[in-house]
Amino acid sequence: MILYPCFALFLLTLFVLIVLKQRRLANPKNVTSIENANRNVINLHETPIHFLAVSLFAFIKIPNDLIFVYLAWGFVFARVVHTMIQL
Repeated sequence: MILYPCFALFLLTLFVLIVLKQRRLANPKNVTSIENANRNVINLHETPIHFLAVSLFAFIKIPNDLIFVYLAWGFVFARVVHTMIQL
């Protein structure tokens, strides 16, 4: 169960990469929009490393602990809200 939030975070990152690519192709002169999406991609690659490490630890040591699962979904929800604000 702990791997579902990790997969959701991967899908969020993939979605933001697609948005960034579309913004670069659609209007390359709109630098502000491209920079916002680029900063979000960078942020999605830096912060979740700790999340993925803790999720891997929880998957190996305590795979069915619901506290970690709820915390993981909370983190993913926070990242989605952050992405919606930044994009």
